[in-house]
Amino acid sequence: MLHRIDRFGRLDHAEVSDLIIVLGAGFDADGRPSKSMKARATHAASLYHEGYAEQLLCSGGFTRPDHPSEAAVCAQLLMAAGVPDPAIAREEKSHSTQENAIHSTQWMHRHSQDAALVVSSSYHLWRARWLFRSRGVEVGTSPAPGGYLTPVEYLRALLRESWAMNWHRLSDAFGLPWTDFPLF
Repeated sequence: MLHRIDRFGRLDHAEVSDLIIVLGAGFDADGRPSKSMKARATHAASLYHEGYAEQLLCSGGFTRPDHPSEAAVCAQLLMAAGVPDPAIAREEKSHSTQENAIHSTQWMHRHSQDAALVVSSSYHLWRARWLFRSRGVEVGTSPAPGGYLTPVEYLRALLRESWAMNWHRLSDAFGLPWTDFPLF
């Protein structure tokens, strides 16, 4: 499975769409946007400027009560990259990739959007696409550059994605709660 996740994420499956969805990526310990979040927003802005979609949706909720949402910070990064604010929507409820898919597809349905292009880290795209498909939405995917991870960090990310993918399959099969199900 690791090979499939890695191989899929390294290929750009970008297609012209109604919407570019940028998945949240958290913050560093000091509260600044993570390198992953910066890379995702920068890549999404490039896709916007290349004409892949006229609208973007930043997806990601609040990680700390004293901090803006991932979606709000993503929007700030997009505007700094030249994307006009009216072209950016914010989904601030999600706290996991599964919730990104749920809340983003709900947003798409409310706004009569059918096709989306999901931007995330390469190792994250296989599971993200599966989650959107499981909600009835076909998405293209486009990996943000990820050269900031060491080989060990990248392998750890692949292992986490493999575990998470198996969790989603198991939880779907048995009707278990979302990804924030307490394990301990």
